[in-house]
Amino acid sequence: WGLYAASGATVQMTGGVIHGNHGSAAFISGENTTLVGQDIVFSGTLPSSEEGVHTNGIATELGASVTLARALVEDNQGFGIVVTDQTSRFTMQDGFVAGTTPDATVSSGQGLFLEGIVTLTRVLVENNQDFAISFTYVGQLLLEDVAITNNQGIGVFVTGQQGTALNVHMNRVVVAQNHGTGVVATQPDTTLVMQDTRIAHTQPRSGDMTSGIGLFVLVGAQVDLTRGVIEHNHHYGA
Repeated sequence: WGLYAASGATVQMTGGVIHGNHGSAAFISGENTTLVGQDIVFSGTLPSSEEGVHTNGIATELGASVTLARALVEDNQGFGIVVTDQTSRFTMQDGFVAGTTPDATVSSGQGLFLEGIVTLTRVLVENNQDFAISFTYVGQLLLEDVAITNNQGIGVFVTGQQGTALNVHMNRVVVAQNHGTGVVATQPDTTLVMQDTRIAHTQPRSGDMTSGIGLFVLVGAQVDLTRGVIEHNHHYGA
């Protein structure tokens, strides 16, 4: 790890580059453990030598809290950002998550793999090799003034767990030039509310000419779209 914080530690960091580490650039774990940072680059993370360990730029788990401003998470292997556990919190403003690639073991090149309580404001998620953002199981996700573009997988994938609420709000979000599907919402306890959101130019994934769907809602998920634009998708708009 480049930065490891646990057991209630508090880390405040202004200005810095955490580059070329193995496993995680920053690993923040446990209740009352906090990272507050601004003007930081988390980049070039490589796989760990430990078998089965996921590679990522930033990992937040087990109730930890991360708050970042003006952060760049770029060219990591595995995942750009991982947040796990329903009590974990992650907030990013004026951020950039890009260029995530597979790590040749078990991870796929996703930009952000999330659960818990997550807020992204003025964040660009682009050029990741798999899903841009996946939000799963339980929690609350707020996206405001976010652009999700040119990813090789789904732009936004949200799926709850039966009997557990998962709530997603997208305000002033652009989801464009992604592959497979622009936005997917699935499972009965999933609620997705979108305002002033554009889903456009979704392309098929390599070798699958039946995909290229703008908005795909299934298995009882609930979606509310206000002032939305769904246009120029390859197969279906919604």
